[in-house]
Amino acid sequence: MFFMVPEWDPELLAELGPQKAEGWYQGMVVVSRQQIKIGLWVWCPPQVSRELAANIMALEPGDLDSEQILDAFREMINMVAGGVLTAVDPQSSWTMGLPQAHLCQHGSLGQLLASTKEQMAFNVDDRPVLAGLSVQSS
Repeated sequence: MFFMVPEWDPELLAELGPQKAEGWYQGMVVVSRQQIKIGLWVWCPPQVSRELAANIMALEPGDLDSEQILDAFREMINMVAGGVLTAVDPQSSWTMGLPQAHLCQHGSLGQLLASTKEQMAFNVDDRPVLAGLSVQSS
């Protein structure tokens, strides 16, 4: 992540929607304030997730196992969500839960994206990274 620069690419949403999600990493964290809960979601293909983990852990990509990749993916989500909250919530009125992550086993990327209200797509060195927001009121 420290050496990976995402560039906004909304066309990727339509291109990637029909593709299988199997093998992609999915992560999310919930931020909340009073009765409002917002889920911040991220999806990355295996090669991006592996490179991200290698950067975070200062290891070679081939030296990582799947649990290390998941740990780094959760840490990336924690850093991104923390950065967003710092930027938009100077009063610290929102709280952030613990990031969750897993390896997708089935379905399409479009099905995963459909679970969110807002979707975003980024190009990272000619590789996709997808994100979304889900809003829940309690």
